[in-house]
Amino acid sequence: MTLNISEDYEPECDSCQAPTKAANYCDGLCYEADYDYLAYTLFPDWFMSKREPKWLKVSGKNVGWRRISGYDKVRGGIKPLFDYLTINGDWTLEFTLDGGDLSVRRSSHDEPTGCTYTIEALNILSDSMSIDSAIEQELVDEYGCHKGCGEYFYDCNCEVEE
Repeated sequence: MTLNISEDYEPECDSCQAPTKAANYCDGLCYEADYDYLAYTLFPDWFMSKREPKWLKVSGKNVGWRRISGYDKVRGGIKPLFDYLTINGDWTLEFTLDGGDLSVRRSSHDEPTGCTYTIEALNILSDSMSIDSAIEQELVDEYGCHKGCGEYFYDCNCEVEE
């Protein structure tokens, strides 16, 4: 399944392929319909299948005019993810859900061939178990601090080791 969200004027609607006409205003219906589908159908289904993580790992390739690659941690949810992926300018986002994998292709002035993002759930230690379980498994000390990073259990952002 692929979903296109764009701020650019197109001669036909990405959603219904109906021809569009020039106007001196934009009612934004296509954009809103695509965003609503993303926010209320596509993303929640994927998000729930990943056990509603508090954090997402967003890995990008060919980002910006320098075509850099890297990853970042984004708070879980459609709004933080969408805010992270959009830029101040004209852009197009194409979301693809293939099995359980969510990816996004963004095209813009600085990314004419597009950059790609892979979205993954981050399974944080405190999301996956209680502090009592962590103490039993000797992942945290008797004061509740994670032995790996030294942070208090509920403040720790370390991933669960599989």
